[in-house]
Amino acid sequence: MASKSDRTRQFIIEQAAPLFNTKGYAATSMSDIMEVTGLAKGGLYGNFESKDQLAKEALIFSFNELNSALRAKTRQETTYKGKLLAILDFYKNYTTHPVIEGGCPLLNAAIDADDQLPFLREVAHQFLKDSLSAITAIIAKGKVNGEFKPDLNA
Repeated sequence: MASKSDRTRQFIIEQAAPLFNTKGYAATSMSDIMEVTGLAKGGLYGNFESKDQLAKEALIFSFNELNSALRAKTRQETTYKGKLLAILDFYKNYTTHPVIEGGCPLLNAAIDADDQLPFLREVAHQFLKDSLSAITAIIAKGKVNGEFKPDLNA
C-alpha cells in the first residue's frame, strides 16, 4: 500500500495533468494547481522541487494513461491488422473521448516544448519513439503472419 505522501503526490500529478495538457506549460500556474488540488503552495513544493518537475511527471502520467488505453484497445484484437486498425480508430475518436482532458498529450507537449522546454521535449521524444516502435512491431509481426504485404515498409 502506498504511503500518504505517495498518494498525495499521485493526486497532485493526476489533477495537474489535465491542466498542463489543456492550458500548456507556460499558462499553467502553481496557483492553478493549488486551486484544483485544494493544497497550499507548501503542499505542492513539499512534493515537487519545481513546476518543471511536476510538469514532467504529469506528462509521463498522461503518456502512461494514453498507453494503457491504447493497449486495452489493441489487446481486444486477435490479428495484427486488427491491432493497427484499433490504434487508428482510437485516435479517430480521441477528440470526443480523450483519455486526458485537453487533447493528445504528445501533440500538446511537442508544441509546448518546441525549443524552450528541453525537459518536456525529452519525454515527448521518448514517447513518440516508443509509440512508433510499437506500431512498427505490429506491422512487422503482421507481415510475418501474412496479414500485410511483405514489401510494406513499416
